[in-house]
Amino acid sequence: MTAAVSDGTATSTGKTSLSVWFPNLTNGYEIFSFVVLTRMMGIENVKIVGNVSSKRTLDEIKSLVISAKNDEVNRSNFERLESNCSYEDYFEIMEDGRTKPKSVLLDGVEFRKGWFITNSKDTYDLVIFRNALLDFGYSLHEKVVTYLADSLNPGGMLALGIKEPLIAAVDLKAVEPDESIYLK
Repeated sequence: MTAAVSDGTATSTGKTSLSVWFPNLTNGYEIFSFVVLTRMMGIENVKIVGNVSSKRTLDEIKSLVISAKNDEVNRSNFERLESNCSYEDYFEIMEDGRTKPKSVLLDGVEFRKGWFITNSKDTYDLVIFRNALLDFGYSLHEKVVTYLADSLNPGGMLALGIKEPLIAAVDLKAVEPDESIYLK
């Protein structure tokens, strides 16, 4: 995904900014990870929109706390990025060993409540819709993928979960087939 953001989306569109949409946020892990990556990569002009199903989901995202066990995995992943930044630049370590993402990471993120298909007709450079299609039957899967593809700017990318095949007849080209990342 990092290569897609740095080498693909931002440069393939020739833009100096990046618009990103998370149509189906169920927890904060993905959006916090994405914000950390963009900041570490020095991509500053990023517009991020995330759809949540309810106020409760939004509250859970904003108050995310990472268990000590999951924190070890997060630290390991962070260190693999070989950045000049420290883990503590983005996360607060609590007294009980758990970790909490710094709330400033969500500054500028626009949250929208409701089902994403009726919630927005904006277009984006990158749409991240991972591990949600698995729950849909064929006809809904096709409708959702078509909608997501239509929500991409020319040169934009759609990132699905690695176990989610692209079964809808859409005009997208696989750029990282093993990662289910597609280019419009």
